[in-house]
Amino acid sequence: CRFHFRVTFIALSLFIRLYLPRSTFKPRAEALILSIDSMLGLDEDNAVEGEENDAVNQLNIDPMAIQMARGTLSRRLSHIERGEYFASSAVILLDSLQQAMEATEEDQTSALFTMKQLALGTLNYGNIGSEDVAEILYSLIPDYRMSDDHDNACTSHFASLCPPRSQSVTSSSGLSVTYPPSFIITAAEARCEQRDLSSQVCFDVKSDEQTDIPTSIPDGYYNYFVHQSRSEDDYLTESFRPLDFSMTIAELEIEQIALETEISELERNLQDLEGKIGGGDSPKYGADGELYGIRDDCVSLEAGKYEYGVCFFQGATQKEIGSHSSTDLGKWEGMEIHKETGLRVMKWTNGAKCWNGPKRSIEASVTCGRETKILTADEPDTCRYVLAMESHIACDDRFKLQNDL
Repeated sequence: CRFHFRVTFIALSLFIRLYLPRSTFKPRAEALILSIDSMLGLDEDNAVEGEENDAVNQLNIDPMAIQMARGTLSRRLSHIERGEYFASSAVILLDSLQQAMEATEEDQTSALFTMKQLALGTLNYGNIGSEDVAEILYSLIPDYRMSDDHDNACTSHFASLCPPRSQSVTSSSGLSVTYPPSFIITAAEARCEQRDLSSQVCFDVKSDEQTDIPTSIPDGYYNYFVHQSRSEDDYLTESFRPLDFSMTIAELEIEQIALETEISELERNLQDLEGKIGGGDSPKYGADGELYGIRDDCVSLEAGKYEYGVCFFQGATQKEIGSHSSTDLGKWEGMEIHKETGLRVMKWTNGAKCWNGPKRSIEASVTCGRETKILTADEPDTCRYVLAMESHIACDDRFKLQNDL
């Protein structure tokens, strides 16, 4: 893996000089520029007045198109020269790092770290896309080429790279991994689809038969493809997306204080809500605040000659039908779950005292129902009243299980 990483970086630094097909484009471009200069009378040593128009007219070529083609060739040659300059400069650094790799283990570790940083920097600041990285990698490492015919200037080097291959290698941690990574293989497949693998492009600088003047220079001319910057959807774009370190420590501290203040306010609001609906450790409105929705409701039922009425969180009464006076049956005490039946039991206690008996009280057992209402009323013992009620608050998971719903 160290070897693969090292040679990958070398390939990035020597992009122009390692296997990439500049050997056919460069002499062809230089020869064309000389021909165009001569045709347009730009060659001061050989220029003859009037020759420009005669040569151009004879070939029936638009002089502006020729000049634009010349400009394109010049720019691409300039790119090649600049790349060769940087590559030759990088050789000095790479040679020193190579020597360090052959020295002590400590030097090897330091050199490897430096190589990794340089490789990452080249990928990032060079804005190099996955497809270019794949092309370099497959061009450089012999194990991934179909043949070693890359020195043949007439053959497109893509013919030896496609289809892309992979192999199992052992990582520094001893694990078996597939190399290159899957995103490189995918990028290589895309590059192979874009290029003409069967193209045969040769140029003999001594021959006069290949000096036809083109009026435009397409991408891929004599196997020269213009480098494209990494796209937004490229795998490496997300990998090298910059982190935002623009905020200072002071700004972060201010933001922290604001967030802590917001948290405190939310906690106070939560406590207020729990106090209202009985959440948290408060049973005021039931364990899940289920009574909150009926906290202000009252329901009643006529049974026999009496009307029984209960108000949640208030009181319960009994009165004769048609009478305006009532008897206090108790004040709201709360609601609990019966241990055996699982029913909710509401209680009103400490009502008016019976003559020569206990204080009146009332209990209501609640089952599941669409509406909150009293179904039946009974007095099983003196001054102790029992109601059967139904309400949506009892339509819980327990009721669902008990009734196989």
